[in-house]
Amino acid sequence: MNGSLKPITQKELKLLEQVERKALWLSTYLIHYANKVRPNPDQIKVGGHQASTSSVVSLLTALMCRVMTPRDRLALKPHSSPAYHALQAMLGNLAPEKLAQFRQFGGIQSYPSRRKDSDGVHFNTGSVGLGGVNVLFSALVQEYAFRHFPQQQEPGRYISLMGDAEMEEGTLYEALVEGQNYNLRNLWWIIDLNRQSLDKLLNLNRVRQLYEIFVSFGWEVIVLKYSRSLINLFEQPGGTELKRWFDDVGNAEYQTLLRLPPDDYREQLLEQVGNRSKDARALIARFNGEDLKAAIMHLAGHDMQMICEAFDRAAGIPDRPVAILAYTIKGYGLPLAGHKDNHSGLLSNQEIEVLRESFDIKPGQEFDLLAGLGDPKGVQALLEAAPIHASRQPKVLTAPPRIPVPAELGLRYKQAVSTQGALGQILMELSRVRGLAERIVTTAPDVAISTNLGGWINRVGIYQPESRPDFYEKYHLTSPFRWKEVPAGRHIELGIAENNFFSLLSALGLSQELNGNMLFPVGTVYDVFLKRGLDMLANAIYSNSRFILVGTPSGVTLSPEGGAHQSFITPLLGMGFPDFHYYEPSFAKELEILLCWGLDQLQDRAGGRSLYLRLSTNPLQQPELPADGGWKRQVVEGGYWLRDYRGVPDYPRAHRFNLISTGVMTAQALAASDQLREEGVYANVIQVTSPDRLYQGWRAYTRSRLADRQSEEPYLFELIPPEERHPLISVIDGHPLSLQWLGEALEVPQVALGVTEFGESGDIESLYHRMGIHADDIVAATARHIVDGIRGRHGTAPGAGAAGVNMRGPARYS
Repeated sequence: MNGSLKPITQKELKLLEQVERKALWLSTYLIHYANKVRPNPDQIKVGGHQASTSSVVSLLTALMCRVMTPRDRLALKPHSSPAYHALQAMLGNLAPEKLAQFRQFGGIQSYPSRRKDSDGVHFNTGSVGLGGVNVLFSALVQEYAFRHFPQQQEPGRYISLMGDAEMEEGTLYEALVEGQNYNLRNLWWIIDLNRQSLDKLLNLNRVRQLYEIFVSFGWEVIVLKYSRSLINLFEQPGGTELKRWFDDVGNAEYQTLLRLPPDDYREQLLEQVGNRSKDARALIARFNGEDLKAAIMHLAGHDMQMICEAFDRAAGIPDRPVAILAYTIKGYGLPLAGHKDNHSGLLSNQEIEVLRESFDIKPGQEFDLLAGLGDPKGVQALLEAAPIHASRQPKVLTAPPRIPVPAELGLRYKQAVSTQGALGQILMELSRVRGLAERIVTTAPDVAISTNLGGWINRVGIYQPESRPDFYEKYHLTSPFRWKEVPAGRHIELGIAENNFFSLLSALGLSQELNGNMLFPVGTVYDVFLKRGLDMLANAIYSNSRFILVGTPSGVTLSPEGGAHQSFITPLLGMGFPDFHYYEPSFAKELEILLCWGLDQLQDRAGGRSLYLRLSTNPLQQPELPADGGWKRQVVEGGYWLRDYRGVPDYPRAHRFNLISTGVMTAQALAASDQLREEGVYANVIQVTSPDRLYQGWRAYTRSRLADRQSEEPYLFELIPPEERHPLISVIDGHPLSLQWLGEALEVPQVALGVTEFGESGDIESLYHRMGIHADDIVAATARHIVDGIRGRHGTAPGAGAAGVNMRGPARYS
């Protein structure tokens, strides 16, 4: 859709080659400066990857200075970020002084970061393999948005420049499988084939395998192997034998030979190739060792003209993705080129000086963007003409009009319903909210039915670029699921690969930033399988993506499924990620309030957060809940009093406890409270909708106090005021540490009940007893508090609100 590029002229080629050399110098020197010039208070290696950066300088120069438009999006090989930042500085998109702050606090990040870098990074790529996956799913989302919200502006290209070692990441092949289902276009994967990883030279030639893999998935494949100089060499008499050797020699030997002194290198080629024919020997003999070595090293991935011609060809392919396999040398243009140990290698001071002189850069001009250029005015004009030069960027990015989201939906629920069951009912009602429903998009990794999205999908359909027939309808067969696969569908059904799920969810949540279309993504996954996609989930949050993640069903409450499907660590994951709100509602009305609030705050692209809702399949009796705005605020803030004995006349004189529950455990807390009331003990039940929100508020408060700053008291102190800080029993169908901090925060004794081991198949009652989270265990823990209080182990009687040690037990109540 972007059309072919204009053929490159010789003038433009010479200017691009000057930019290429300058980018090589700047990216190499800024790493050197960070390690060997800038003061280093820690006295440990700062690091950087001069060799990995240099191998993509040619490719990146052509991309950024000639190909990319403001609509295009680039994911970069992590170790080559210095080259990206150098080119961004030359293009006016980064203050030049920032180049001296590589890997420094407040400066350029080690690896491209949407969150921390200031020069327009599109994708985080700190983990290898992320770039290709992210652009694939972002291209899918762009196509989805383009079909649902037609616009005059053409879609941009999604481009990933990645290292060949990244192609060993299984997530890339999972993504290829999924991408094939969606007729992707405007997608390029450029593979930097330098045939080296961190620890080794890659001995096998995997290019043929990669070629066949891409072709099998319907991609156009362009191979950049032979530079113009190599082609010219091979066309001379004797060149056929030299080409045959070049194609057949193993990579490890090829790169090892490059480390030989020039004369020794020439002798090896005379021995290995020259004995094949007189012409071959005469051809090699014509060169001195240095020129011969340079010619054999000059691969197409370093030939600016061939790179530009390949990109021109790719730009003219509108209907399918393109893979460009570019042969390069790791460390090309530097003294450590091709060395098997060059991954983290750094040039010495002497080598940097030699390089500086060869680039005609005077001392003190190391960061000067135009120093050493043969035609600085011509280069400046070329850069200013680049479509992504700072002068051509949009000056004002206006936020889209806010889409009204109702605070609640006024739904009526069954007397007993699970939060997972309520999810389907709430989504069905949301599908009727005009203006909002059109922008809600759901996804699931082959678990849409079992996470209760079936009714929603019946209503909105499954997204497919081209309509597919429903054969059950055609042949008049019955099924409760009438899922139309059409371009207008608003559910994206994935295969059973959680990495793909989180990658798509991330791309959907960045649709506003990447392609200008606001979407409200809701993704469902079995809660226990959050662990399978943690890297992708972490990357999504770090990227400031905005989405709602529903983990359901959760906990040992999923009793028949056994330990492999019973989650317990996930609450800690929800609490551990920054800028990520974890909630675990007990009742349908809570979930309704949270979903509406969560969708609305997704529109706050600066202050909003992604939402993680941990739901269950266990139906709970639905209580009468307040309808006032104060209660709704409490639900969002993190908790409210569900059972409140404070108005009972003898409450001040009785044993008083606070039972802290979340999710399905609220039913056990209420049952325990009933039992204890029969024994004259008042056990309030405080429903915590979000251990995370309460913890984050308390932590921010304590950090402010430690820094001697004024700070408002956290909501937790409003929820449980000083006069009501009685001993706590907390219970969660998850890890007890999720709530165990409450005792410290409120300075009261606490027993934290929860799950700390893998589950097993069984009925809920048996598993609750087995894990120590049954109502009987809550009663026993309360009894232990009373006994210890009578014996003076707390220092005060229970209910007096004084600080005490955390108690561990339980003992049976008697």
